Amino acid sequence: MPRRHDNPRVREIALLFACAAGPAAADYPAMVRELAAGELDWEYLLELASRHALLPLLHLRLCESCPDLVPKAIETRLREHFRLNSARNLVTSGELLAVIDSLEREGVQAMPYKGAALAVQLYGHLGARQFGDIDLLVRSQDVAVATRVLIE
Repeated sequence: MPRRHDNPRVREIALLFACAAGPAAADYPAMVRELAAGELDWEYLLELASRHALLPLLHLRLCESCPDLVPKAIETRLREHFRLNSARNLVTSGELLAVIDSLEREGVQAMPYKGAALAVQLYGHLGARQFGDIDLLVRSQDVAVATRVLIE
């Protein structure tokens, strides 16, 4: 089993963890800043964040903690991805509200979870998470009506 310091990309992994933990970790801005101040493979960091759907959150945390330490080209890519993700999330959130309205008109109570709800609740920003679908909970006795409404 490799030891932690044997992995040449420990700093990038630790930085991504610090960004993901955010306010749950004590003094996360200082931790993010300290990790970003060291030697980083920025391309690997972006690839890792992309693989784990954390690019928007990486952008937010770096902007909060250490915008001066992010190379301009990296900052530009992160900002553009964040902008596109936020726009996509706004459209998806609009669809979510329309579905909830349609369900309510049929007497079905629906509760959103994951996606937009989680982005706002955990991170305080709709654009902080990547999501591409709508997740709703409905009571078991309402599944047939909800299915009909969604099909229509």
